[in-house]
Amino acid sequence: MNIKLAKYSMWITALLINVIGMSTIYSVTRYSSDGIRNSFNNQMKFLIISIVFTLLVCRLPSRFWKILTPWAYMGTLILLTAVLVIGKEINGAQSWIQLPGLSIQPSEFLKFSLVIALAKVLSAKYQQNRLQDFLLVFFVSALPLLLILMQPDLGTAMTLIPMVIGVTYLSGYDLPHIGMLIALGSLGFILLIVSAIHEWEWIPIHTYQLGRIIRLFHQDELAPLLSLGHIPPQIIMWSTIALSVLSLIMASSWRKLIWVFLIVGHAYPLYQWSSQTEEHRIAVNEHFLKPFRAKRMIEEPQLIAAKYALANGNLTGQGWRQGEQTQYQRLPYAYSDLIFAAFTEEWGFVGALFLLGLYTLLVLSLIVMASKVEDKFCALSLSGIALMLMGQIFIHVGYTTGIIPMTGITMPFMSAGGTALFTTWVGIALAHSCASHGNEYQR
Repeated sequence: MNIKLAKYSMWITALLINVIGMSTIYSVTRYSSDGIRNSFNNQMKFLIISIVFTLLVCRLPSRFWKILTPWAYMGTLILLTAVLVIGKEINGAQSWIQLPGLSIQPSEFLKFSLVIALAKVLSAKYQQNRLQDFLLVFFVSALPLLLILMQPDLGTAMTLIPMVIGVTYLSGYDLPHIGMLIALGSLGFILLIVSAIHEWEWIPIHTYQLGRIIRLFHQDELAPLLSLGHIPPQIIMWSTIALSVLSLIMASSWRKLIWVFLIVGHAYPLYQWSSQTEEHRIAVNEHFLKPFRAKRMIEEPQLIAAKYALANGNLTGQGWRQGEQTQYQRLPYAYSDLIFAAFTEEWGFVGALFLLGLYTLLVLSLIVMASKVEDKFCALSLSGIALMLMGQIFIHVGYTTGIIPMTGITMPFMSAGGTALFTTWVGIALAHSCASHGNEYQR
């Protein structure tokens, strides 16, 4: 596939997925309350605005996006800070800024601005100090992620972290540097799990999010995670100090010690759990889950409804506007957070494969364009957009099917959400610009 064919493929698949999304939103909201029924009209307005804007800016040279990068990044940080002060809380997260007749979600803008910010930093022509550059990458990524976690919006953070690691690796950093990012992410995950077990109030996490994490412990195949509850807080503290010291000496040969943390940190829970007798495991499991069962925090009605919808779809689906779960309003947020389940109920396993095939073609088109352009900023931007889409699709389908904790993540071009749709189409504009001009400017 050449770069011209990849561009056509990107546009056609994006438009086709968007049409499928609009038809699904219309189907699942036609018998809803007025507020939800307006989701289709609002989405149509944002779709028109997004496509018009995309067509206006997609032919701009790639230098335009490089100039825009610091302004987009700083503007996003200001919005993320503002949402913590004046933001509106929806579904337990203070992630929205309410304007007259319009609500915006600043974290969605970050999915675009962080991609180009990382591409800008990592594509610097002269890198005199690899450690200094790496710490800059970490700071550029960590600051907005911290603001998102304070909302708290765990779902968006889950989509951004793999993108940051992937783009950093593709830029040329070696495995020890990537290992440091993975180690820091692992430490954060362990800290989150331990805080849920010990009920540490200083960790910014809501009750409903705690319940979703607890569900992980209710699945037999993930039972080894329970042993994290036996890790003393002192180990968390010393791990943090050790990683901080390692980050300061990454330029030396000692950086290879990061793999010691990775191996020991991940092997410890499995070893401790496997060394216990079955009776002890059952006792630990029941002792841990008892208070959460009493609070009914293990139940996940959204996941149950989603699985019913997936099962109803069978092979070829129940037909458009015929889904039992969606038409009788049994599937919550069928137009946004659970739109994949709604679509699968209507079109079945065959329809789900077709949709995922379109996403695969879209991502492959971006990857082909990234491999063909010579400008490093454009190559990293295209790779970042592809990784971002892959992360969103994996997480949305993953929590819909129950393999990861439930969280609210839109499915690109499918789910209702004006801010998410607009920023995704801006990503397409950036991709077109980079594919068209990425071989013209080598700065």
